Amino acid sequence: MCPGFFTYISGEITMPVATHLPDHSKACTKILLVDNEPNNLLTLQAILQDPDYHLLQATSGRQALQLLEENEVGLIILDVRMPVLDGFETATLIRARHTNPRLPIIFLSRGRLEANHLDRALSLGAVDYLTKPVEPVVIQAKVRQMVDLYVQGKTMQAKLDMLYGEDEVDILVVGSNPSALLALQSILQKLVGARVRTARSGDQVLQLLLLQEYCLVVIDVDMTVIDGFELASLIRRRQELKGIPIIFAATTARTDEDILRAYAAGASDFIVVPCPAEILLAKVGAIIDMARRSRLLTRQLRKIEELNRNLQETNRLLEEKHQEAETAQKQLLHTEKLSAIGKLSASIAHELNNPLQGILFFLKGLQKMELLADEDRALLDTVINESNRIKSLVRNLQDFNRPSSCRKQPVNLHESLDALLLLFRSDFRTRQISVVRNYAAELPHILAVADQIKQVFLNLLANAMDACPQSGGVITINTRLEDDRVAAEVKDNGSGIKPADMGQIFQPFFTTKFDVKGTGLGLSISQDIINKHQGEMKVDSHPGEGATFTVLLPVKGGDPAIGR
Repeated sequence: MCPGFFTYISGEITMPVATHLPDHSKACTKILLVDNEPNNLLTLQAILQDPDYHLLQATSGRQALQLLEENEVGLIILDVRMPVLDGFETATLIRARHTNPRLPIIFLSRGRLEANHLDRALSLGAVDYLTKPVEPVVIQAKVRQMVDLYVQGKTMQAKLDMLYGEDEVDILVVGSNPSALLALQSILQKLVGARVRTARSGDQVLQLLLLQEYCLVVIDVDMTVIDGFELASLIRRRQELKGIPIIFAATTARTDEDILRAYAAGASDFIVVPCPAEILLAKVGAIIDMARRSRLLTRQLRKIEELNRNLQETNRLLEEKHQEAETAQKQLLHTEKLSAIGKLSASIAHELNNPLQGILFFLKGLQKMELLADEDRALLDTVINESNRIKSLVRNLQDFNRPSSCRKQPVNLHESLDALLLLFRSDFRTRQISVVRNYAAELPHILAVADQIKQVFLNLLANAMDACPQSGGVITINTRLEDDRVAAEVKDNGSGIKPADMGQIFQPFFTTKFDVKGTGLGLSISQDIINKHQGEMKVDSHPGEGATFTVLLPVKGGDPAIGR
């Protein structure tokens, strides 16, 4: 036979016996091979020869169960067709007795796959079902996958143990024989981190289990008054106690019917005492290890849930900040656009001013002519008045866009308001907004930076216009003298400011205008300007009654210069 090839004889896998065996001195994953034919075991051993595997062999189901009692196995490869105990019966006992309910099993069967075999295999927790003859590369790949998963699980558990240490666990030993209880207690107390308590009656057991969390209950089958099977049934009836593992202990050998009855009652294992302390400690230790793993996983899940909650809160805050950043970016772009429009309007005003001066000069020359009829002279006066209005509008645009001198000077507040109203005249007419001016008869000049004060009232008038209804809007401007301060009110008849927004309207970038119509900076900048003038800005609003903004400025004006 050529090296590297396999032949199939009578439906069995055959190949030469390995000339060398793996070194088991280092940690290897133990794989249990179960087949009643020695030749098949030799063939599997040759196919699965690997330094990472330690192959155990059993020629019967009972021998396989014995090897599982003595070894920690990571995978079982189990032949279905065996005498006495077939593969399915062996797997059933393994599932009933072994402390690891997820121990992977791969079934092997000669000939074609029978209809119910796959269902039985899957019901017993099989990870695969292969029919002979089997391609060596197939079974090698499947075994490697299972071993890798087993090793990863062990590595993860070792890391968890190093991270959290071993929790203390409580074990309850139940029996009516004092000497047997003492013997079991003395052996189990050798387990690291285990506290052992005893009980002699069923009522006492239920009380203890309900008062304290136990990771394991060891019950003597031969208890008096109520035997171990009945006590286990009582425990399992309580919903809160269903998950507690139970080991049955008997002082004499038991029949298979007793063992099956124990597992039907929810037992995790069945032992005959006295038994070697090593076997008892191995069985109980495996269950305690599972309990510790369960606690660790529960603790990890709680931490993960807490981390998820924190992560969700962080994501929510990040989303809010992201939305705020997007809004700020849009508002910044809008502000830059307004700045560009302002510069463009100043340029246009400059370009309009020169030809406008020529037109006015020509019109005033015509006005001095004696030959004009009265009707023509009236028409010419109207044209000159409108041209002068355009000239005032252009001058106001130039004044507004001229860089601030930041120097205070006497300012006639009424003239400043009238100049701004002239700028809004067209918009007010389009929106059908009427303006009511209640000016004080005599209002002293204020000492202020004129263009900055205009900017404040420009913002207030623009906000009032936006707040007015589509038709029938009214903006009222009131001025008065309050002690040594001039007061100016801008009032609209809009829907008012929501109470929830009242505390935020002076915050930078806060706006209630849709589609970034506003930058959210107007009121913030206006309040800053008024504060620098040692003044005060107040707002009064009620839903459905509009809003009133009041600006109070000192007559004397304080410092002669103000920063930009």
